[in-house]
Amino acid sequence: KTELHCLELEDEVHEMHEKLIKTESDFFELKHEKRVQDSKNEAKLRAKLRALEKANEEAKKQLCERTAKIENLTQDMEKLERTNEEAKKQLQDRESKTDT
Repeated sequence: KTELHCLELEDEVHEMHEKLIKTESDFFELKHEKRVQDSKNEAKLRAKLRALEKANEEAKKQLCERTAKIENLTQDMEKLERTNEEAKKQLQDRESKTDT
């Protein structure tokens, strides 16, 4: 009877050992899958980051170009205002000369 009990216990120990091996195998498989998934996610995030950085650089470039255009237009406007003022003075001078 003790021998039979001993054999049953050995069978249980053997089954538990096999379950443990399977559990460890599953654990390492899941751990590997997680690493692969993390790696894929990281690659996707890096690609998104590169795209955002590129878009940001393009936006900065356009901002600089538009700022330069605004500065040029402002300078042109100031020149036109000065030319306009000079023309008004010349016109007033001519009108005052013709009045006398």
